[in-house]
Amino acid sequence: MPRGVPRAIPKKPGPYHARTPVLEYRAPPPRTPIASATKPVDAANAQSKVKLQRGARGVGVYVMGACAFGMAFYMSGLAVSIYKAKDVQANYSPSAQRDVANVYDTTAGGFDAEVNFSEKVGGVIKARKEMSAMVKGHVLEVSCGTARNLGYYGFDKIKSLTLIDLSPQMVQEARKKWNILNPGKVAENVPIRFLQGDCIGEMPEPPTTQDAAKKNGTTFTPGLARGYDTIVQTMGLCSTAQPVELLKNLSKHLNHSNPDARILLLEHGRSYIGWMNKLLDMSAPQHADKHGCWWNRDIGQIIEDSGLEVVKERRKQFGTVWIFELKPKPVTQSIKEKAEQVGDKLEEQVQSQTTQQGWFSWMSK
Repeated sequence: MPRGVPRAIPKKPGPYHARTPVLEYRAPPPRTPIASATKPVDAANAQSKVKLQRGARGVGVYVMGACAFGMAFYMSGLAVSIYKAKDVQANYSPSAQRDVANVYDTTAGGFDAEVNFSEKVGGVIKARKEMSAMVKGHVLEVSCGTARNLGYYGFDKIKSLTLIDLSPQMVQEARKKWNILNPGKVAENVPIRFLQGDCIGEMPEPPTTQDAAKKNGTTFTPGLARGYDTIVQTMGLCSTAQPVELLKNLSKHLNHSNPDARILLLEHGRSYIGWMNKLLDMSAPQHADKHGCWWNRDIGQIIEDSGLEVVKERRKQFGTVWIFELKPKPVTQSIKEKAEQVGDKLEEQVQSQTTQQGWFSWMSK
């Protein structure tokens, strides 16, 4: 009998009714569906998509959490500095700030470990890489510290490299870093020097210039016609007591015969936000004592006072990180400025003479 068809089930006869069939319905058993050949593949694809989505969400959450932690760490450190220095009023003029350059003699050994995290969070390492990509020719890096830019230089574009710092301990750390990097054949034809000295006075010329003079049997005479094609300084204007004089001296050691010679600066200083500057001013003495730099200086004003021409300027981190590409002003412009100054002085003398003795008496002289 086919499935699903009612079947008559007889009942036992009773004495008072006839034997009549009673119908009872039985449902068929559920059918097992035939498995599709494509379903396991679709399920696998769905599972992989879910895993990818979860992974992307996890990476996003991790990145956001790291950024939030970094900013919280930075702001908490700043808050602690402010609390410790809440009764201290700081002047951001370099002439009013004490010299703290000797701090680097004691912090050289752990300097990299101390600033690595804050530079990553603040985008300073990225700025170092971008700036180092512009370096070429005969290169001078002043206030080199532990040579944190050394690993980012392209030695295929560099003819010579000279690194100078005031702290002998920092120079020693820079030498160690060079030995660890061990660039090999990439830099085997690039003369490199690590020197300790003050960058405000006389500095050595590129090594190849001196070598060429010796080979030719001529006397080497330092001058403006010789110099470096690129001069680099990172976080140095905040550490010297004479930032304007330093920049003027760097300009003298550029190769003025090269129109593409540049000074590249990566500095930190005052912000373009008022409340941020108040925080920097309040915590500046504590920061200077610990890290050896005054982070509340007006870098823009220092560069303006140096007389250098700004080719490019960028600012990051609420304007506290300054990135500059500078070059000397044209000679014709300097002559014009001098002529204007002489003219102003002559005009003052004429006015003084006419006021005191009259126009005709000045003319007779």
